[in-house]
Amino acid sequence: GLMVRGGIIWSLTAIVAALLLWRRWLFGVWIVNLVGFLAFLIVVLTPTFLLVDQVRQLPLRQLSAIAVQEKQSSEELIMIGFKKPSVVFYTQQPVTYMSKGKKARNYMKEIAVTQPSPPSVLMLARNKRLKKAKLKPEQYTTLASLGPYKLIRVSKQVFVDNYKIKN
Repeated sequence: GLMVRGGIIWSLTAIVAALLLWRRWLFGVWIVNLVGFLAFLIVVLTPTFLLVDQVRQLPLRQLSAIAVQEKQSSEELIMIGFKKPSVVFYTQQPVTYMSKGKKARNYMKEIAVTQPSPPSVLMLARNKRLKKAKLKPEQYTTLASLGPYKLIRVSKQVFVDNYKIKN
């Protein structure tokens, strides 16, 4: 669909530009190329960017739905790494963002004392972030893993005691 449309747009642009060059109307070539580019931008690139964004966001959308289903009452959802506001949109619930593991560890240490119930949190992070955490698989429950992300349930105290990332 989109590639065919793009091919048609650029083919027509090339044919018209060739005719204008043959007639030696050089200014018209600029106009035809501009119109061809704008048509390509509107008809092909814009829908392509929307499609790419949907595919890129799919793992976050699916993990957010799983988080909503799996979340126990008053259990907090924490995301470590780059802030993804789309997770708040998809879950329609508050999400605590921590840019670095050390901040997450300090935060968990605080809430483990001030909010001991529930004893666990849901955590959403990239797989490489969780690998750096040096948590053993038996120390958390993997709820889902999609694309570069993993959703886990981990005890606050286990996380505080075992998270070894240096950042």
